[in-house]
Amino acid sequence: GDDGFRMMSSPIAGTVYDDVLGDLWIQGMTNGDTESGTANVWTYDASTPEWSALTNLNTASLTAGQGFLVYVYANTDGADDDSDLPVTLSVSGTENSGNVEVPSSGANLADAAWLFAGNPYASTIDWDLVEQTNVTTSAYVWDDAASAYKTWNGSSGALSNGLIAPFQGFWVQGDGGSGGITIAEADKASTAGSFYKTMADNTGSMNFTITSGSYSDQAFVSFMTNGAEGMDNADAYKLLPMTPSERIVGISYAEGNGLDISNLPYSHDGSISIPLDVMYL
Repeated sequence: GDDGFRMMSSPIAGTVYDDVLGDLWIQGMTNGDTESGTANVWTYDASTPEWSALTNLNTASLTAGQGFLVYVYANTDGADDDSDLPVTLSVSGTENSGNVEVPSSGANLADAAWLFAGNPYASTIDWDLVEQTNVTTSAYVWDDAASAYKTWNGSSGALSNGLIAPFQGFWVQGDGGSGGITIAEADKASTAGSFYKTMADNTGSMNFTITSGSYSDQAFVSFMTNGAEGMDNADAYKLLPMTPSERIVGISYAEGNGLDISNLPYSHDGSISIPLDVMYL
């Protein structure tokens, strides 16, 4: 890839930031490549909510299932202006095991608050298998290559079948208060490549692909028994990109909210109108 944000996690907990990020250019903190400049690694506290930059790469501790944000510089050695990407990131130690609760330490995710979670294992996990308590059914992953979020709500979305790769961070939104997720080893997908599964009864989906020149975007519609014409638990927002960029955007709407996935009733008498905006920004 190139310069840009990456949402990450680690299959090993503890003081592992310096190990995981060892092949990237890290600045603005003790034990980084340089202490000068603006820090380019952050964690997110859902209870505040606010971002916090790391101050010491060696002593900062990472909790299992926690996501963190990195701004990746294509020049990873600081010696020239050439791109050194791609690089392989790795970490050594004992992989997280057992059930991983996020947030940890008995904390709960407030209604409508955002949780920055991460895959805690060295294997791909299936979002549909993750235990979800008082959260919406959608997971959001930032795709730097597309400068857009990929989402999955259990039935539809661009995040292929809800598969979340190792080292990948993702967003989850609380719904109703006292929310959280529990990721278990049984949630691991059998493979990271071709993955097929049977569609659950009484679900369906369709998508609209919008293109203009080299730009492309998608808007999704899913159909579930819990679907509603207005907002429901399986609607996924169209989130703003992390950095402004020239792009094309397709957005559907429910109750004035811009959506990436609009979830509708599986069975319904009469017609349903789906407002759709297509914009070149």
